Amino acid sequence: MMKFAANLLLVFSLLLTSCSKDPGNPDTPENPNLSISETDISVSASGSETRIFTVTSDAAWNLSISDTKSAPSWCQASPMNSKAGTTTVTVTISEQNISFDDRNAFIKVISGESSKLLTVTQKKKNAIILSKDKFEIDGSGGEIQIELQANVDYSVLIPHEYSSWISKIASKTKGLSSKREMFQIKEGDIEGSRNGIIVFAGEEIKDTIHIYQTQKNALILNKREYECTCDESILEVELKSNIEYGISIPTEASWIRKIDSKASRVDKISFSIDKNTDYDFRSAKIIIKDKNSSLSDTLTVRQSQKNAFILGSNHIDKLSCCGENFSVRIKTNTSFTCEIPSSASQWLSVVETKGLRDTSVNFKTTANTDFDREAIIIFKGKGELRDTLYISQDGTKKMLMDFYDATGGDRWNNRSNWGSSLPISEWYGVDVSGDNRIYLNLYNNKLSGYIPESLGRLYNLSSLNLFNNNISGDIGTLIDTISKIQGLTLLNLRSNKFTGEISSKIGNFKELTNLDLSSNSLTGQIPAEICGLTKLTTLSLYNNSITGKIPENIGLLPLLNLNLTYNLLTGPLPLSLLKMTNWPLLMDYVINQTDHTIYPPAEYAKIQNHQNKDFNLQPFKAYDVISAYKYTILYFYDYDCVWSNTYTPLVVDLVNKYRNKGLGAISYHACILSEYGKLDKIKEYVKQKKMDNFVNLLHAGEYIDNYGSTKWDDSYFLGSLGTPSVMVVDNKGTLVRGYSEDRSKLPEFIASLLGAPDNMYESTDYSKDGEVVTLQRATVGTGINIVILGDGFVDKDMKAGGKYETWAKDAMEAFFNVEPVKSFRNRYNVYCVKAVSKNEGIGSFRESVFSTQYGDGALVGGDNIKCKQYALKVPTLSDLSNTTIITILNDPKYAGTCYMYADNSSISYCPYVGYDKEQFAQIIHHEAVGHGFGKLADEYSYNERIKASLVKSYRDDYYTFQWWSNIDFTKDAQKVKWASFLNDILYSTTVGIFEGGATYLLGVYRPSENSIMRYNVGDFNAPSRLEIYRRIMEFSGDVYSYNNFIQYDAINRITTKAPFTPPVHFVPLAPPVVIY
Repeated sequence: MMKFAANLLLVFSLLLTSCSKDPGNPDTPENPNLSISETDISVSASGSETRIFTVTSDAAWNLSISDTKSAPSWCQASPMNSKAGTTTVTVTISEQNISFDDRNAFIKVISGESSKLLTVTQKKKNAIILSKDKFEIDGSGGEIQIELQANVDYSVLIPHEYSSWISKIASKTKGLSSKREMFQIKEGDIEGSRNGIIVFAGEEIKDTIHIYQTQKNALILNKREYECTCDESILEVELKSNIEYGISIPTEASWIRKIDSKASRVDKISFSIDKNTDYDFRSAKIIIKDKNSSLSDTLTVRQSQKNAFILGSNHIDKLSCCGENFSVRIKTNTSFTCEIPSSASQWLSVVETKGLRDTSVNFKTTANTDFDREAIIIFKGKGELRDTLYISQDGTKKMLMDFYDATGGDRWNNRSNWGSSLPISEWYGVDVSGDNRIYLNLYNNKLSGYIPESLGRLYNLSSLNLFNNNISGDIGTLIDTISKIQGLTLLNLRSNKFTGEISSKIGNFKELTNLDLSSNSLTGQIPAEICGLTKLTTLSLYNNSITGKIPENIGLLPLLNLNLTYNLLTGPLPLSLLKMTNWPLLMDYVINQTDHTIYPPAEYAKIQNHQNKDFNLQPFKAYDVISAYKYTILYFYDYDCVWSNTYTPLVVDLVNKYRNKGLGAISYHACILSEYGKLDKIKEYVKQKKMDNFVNLLHAGEYIDNYGSTKWDDSYFLGSLGTPSVMVVDNKGTLVRGYSEDRSKLPEFIASLLGAPDNMYESTDYSKDGEVVTLQRATVGTGINIVILGDGFVDKDMKAGGKYETWAKDAMEAFFNVEPVKSFRNRYNVYCVKAVSKNEGIGSFRESVFSTQYGDGALVGGDNIKCKQYALKVPTLSDLSNTTIITILNDPKYAGTCYMYADNSSISYCPYVGYDKEQFAQIIHHEAVGHGFGKLADEYSYNERIKASLVKSYRDDYYTFQWWSNIDFTKDAQKVKWASFLNDILYSTTVGIFEGGATYLLGVYRPSENSIMRYNVGDFNAPSRLEIYRRIMEFSGDVYSYNNFIQYDAINRITTKAPFTPPVHFVPLAPPVVIY
């Protein structure tokens, strides 16, 4: 929004409002409904534990905790009280129960006369206490007695492996008292010392007694010869001994070392055996001798040579679905075999090798057009020597089904045979060539979601055409993912929802001939690596937000088609591009960016001399007209396009005014000549719009197949986003204004080239200036005042029934042809005050009464003080409070702006758009009825999130003036301004909460998807109608009633209305300007 200071300086600002009401708290009932989710809670003895329960009450409540005598320290609850509703209470057990009995705490919840009780029980501490946990018994054996205390049932367990020499001779006990358990230990033997355990086990606790018994004296080797593998190992030698002995290892056997033991008597001797890194076996003799006698024994140790059999890898995954050769490195000195399961023998083969050397076993897989498959290969060498290789191969069907799932395959328009057992060539959109190359063509098939990573392993993919779907994701990540698909020749992702920057790995696609990433939301720059795609003939990146300069070497590519339009690219253009032989054909598809043009040097800026057909289907070359005028407008339109209908009169007006100063015009209309009646409609449109000063040509086309494919004649506008489009060239065919420039600024541009229009009309008779014509008087109520003015009208327009009065009546009829003002027209006074301007029209080089000028976009403004002065010429008006002023502009440009004042008056500047009553009425509805009288906010959105300061301004306006009733800043259905409609079944299908409004996409909400305040067409939504109705009643001296509005509004709730269709390429009007 814009604000005016006291000195009439225009300041732009936006003000936002909202309202909400805090409901009061109900009185507490005497016997409130009270419930708790738990009545008993049990916790362990350990402490540090929490539990929760919920309290539900329709009144406030509190709780207390006791253990029958006082509040226990070991149990707390929070919160201790709360208001009505459902509340979660946390019970915390903070201390361990160290006693051997359970303990309780009681939580009482009280609300009024109602109460509930919850019992918290902490379990007792269970214990089994042994007086001793270890017994050492000599070889003679005997009885042992174990004393213990326990307050739980327990059992005695002697593991099976010890039961042959340990037995129980006592029974189990119960109660926390001293008990004795008796056990019998048998005599030991010469096999060696031994140990065992006895386990005392309760339900959740246990304790263990360890029994150690020595062996009988002996020096006996159980085994005198040992064979060791070549690997490093520990050799344990068993013997029976009851004497001290020594061990003698030959000095040459340094590869054997005794591992020291702390025991004086042992039944095992451990030796460390080093790894044999040689390929011969080796042996040694070890003597074990009594230190005090000749008693001895000899131990022989033999170690085998090293047999090598080593796989370089045990897992090879994700082998290409295309089939490939791969190798497994093996190091071995023994012969081996490879066993492949019969289930894999059809697609996997192997070659065997031998010898102690680095070798490779080569495998070959065939193409897998089915789902993923696996195989296990067993390598067997001498003896037990073996190793296992696990391999898996991607399946084309599996990767395609990953793609199907990730892109919402169940919702595709056509998914015939996908996921079936049929060959993939019979799946919809999948073509397979004779050399097993895959072509994926799923354009315009309602795909959504994302492209899965697994698609990057579909290495035999040649073409990926996903044009016109709803797939999203980061384009850089996607390109990185599929960059290993070396044979990709076509990548078409046009018209999807990809974001991000194009990855430099785009240069990996050396076979790529066609790349189309148009109509997404791409950012960043065009990577230089794209210039390395030496086979690229088609490159299309248009309609994104790509920035920076075009890569310098892009012109070295063999490009036949190049489209970079409607981005944010900047110049200068690369010389390599300008010097391409087909640059004149490519120029229109490069230079026209979003809201600006990259103009080439003059020698490279000449347009082609296209030949098109005239309405008699005779050939006509553009330069036949271009060379005859200083400047020529080239205009592309469509008679069915609402924006063409608006814009065509502006171009006609320019050509008529500047014809004698050297301005010509060529119009172009697309036409399929075989379509019956098409040419006749074009001719009728040209006649109706008075385009007789144009050379009117056809952009002719013809169908070339049964699928709607069309071949078109040459055109200057194939790269544009549609109609209307306009460009300007000089008499040499040099482009001076591209069609991507703001078309609303065309009059100013032509004026900058050719100056003031030739022979501008000047008024000489000002006698009618200030004359008041009463167009209507109120017959009900005190009368609401509307004053209609005009700017850019001259003396010849002022006669009775002339142009000025006619257009004023058009404005009045437009004002009253929309509800609710239509039904209450009899409450309005309507006056017309004539204002004679010096020159006709609005714009440069013209002098008008109210000095109206166009600003950026659809903004327009003039001398507001002078407008008020003319309005006060109405004899019955001494105060403009609540007065709606409409200033009609004698100009066809699409624009409109309302200036709103704190006294509820307003001035709406409304051009007679396109000299078309319907277009003009739309501006009147939006600006004069919606903003000017109803004080409604815009419901369209194009900015990001609204700022908090603007929200405050809107809210202040709402509370002070009751403005902006059709927007709010909450999506709470109970608090939003139009909550009453949401709860009314009469409006359940027409009123909702939709994000976006007051020009902001986020943080603002409107009551309907579409309305006059969003698209200028259709109806006012119900909350807007309510506010207009309220103002009509109050400003006309009546009493406003919501119920009366509901009765009146029945005429607007008719369900037989045609469904609303938003206009294509809608251009929002300027936001209202608030003047306090």
